[in-house]
Amino acid sequence: MKISNQPAAVTSTAIAQALATSDDFGHEMRVKAVLERGAYVEHGWAYIDPVEGKPRQFDLRARLDHSDRPRRIHMAVECKNLAAEAPLVISGTLRTKAEAFHHYVLAEADRRGRGVMDVWRDQHIYPQGQFVGKSIVRLRTEKGMLIAGPDNDIYKGWTQALASADQLCKDAIVATDHQQRQICTVVLPVVVVPDGTLWIAEYTKDGIVRSPAQSDSTTLFLNHEIVVVPLNYWITLGHVHFFTLKGLEAFMSTLTVGGNSWEDWFPDTAERYAPPVH
Repeated sequence: MKISNQPAAVTSTAIAQALATSDDFGHEMRVKAVLERGAYVEHGWAYIDPVEGKPRQFDLRARLDHSDRPRRIHMAVECKNLAAEAPLVISGTLRTKAEAFHHYVLAEADRRGRGVMDVWRDQHIYPQGQFVGKSIVRLRTEKGMLIAGPDNDIYKGWTQALASADQLCKDAIVATDHQQRQICTVVLPVVVVPDGTLWIAEYTKDGIVRSPAQSDSTTLFLNHEIVVVPLNYWITLGHVHFFTLKGLEAFMSTLTVGGNSWEDWFPDTAERYAPPVH
């Protein structure tokens, strides 16, 4: 049978079908719709890359404000429209005590009071002994088998989320105005992928991998330091969050439908972060 080399017909229907599954912008819009259920969202704005000094475009930024207290969670969100047959696998171990922390920015109208707060006693957000990612691999199908493929898109995604978060941290230190003399802000770098495309693989201390499992949310540990104000304040973003759409919905619900998640992010036991002088 002769195989036709004629190109596929370009029709409105064909374009719509391709966009429904392959268009990154469509995935961004679906993520945006989830975020807008409880957050103020910016979509596709420009910023200056803190390393290269070049203009970049972030996918989304989402800000959630506590209804009663001057508390804020600001997310730098990148969206990656992965296919289920080419899943993302995050490999890792159990989180150590040194990795069980997070920071937030304290902005004060009186500059002498502002700074970075360190949460390490209350480990409700990133508990010791829970899975944390250390490595990422993107799989692809070849000759009927899953093999490791290039992960350039994913690397670009989480590094862009970190670059976008850099500016959010700098903005957070001066976030007060005449109505609020104090604002506390957690900044989260986030990557969102479609449902069914995120897997985790836990390794034992002996390097034995446990049975990989699908997940709707997990974290990658980075311990990334950002200079908030030169010679004054530094903040460490310990983790990048990875969510599927379902995982993002669940995360948003913990912050918009009651619960004690806000107290976990901003506990009373937080202490001033005082790293060695740089």
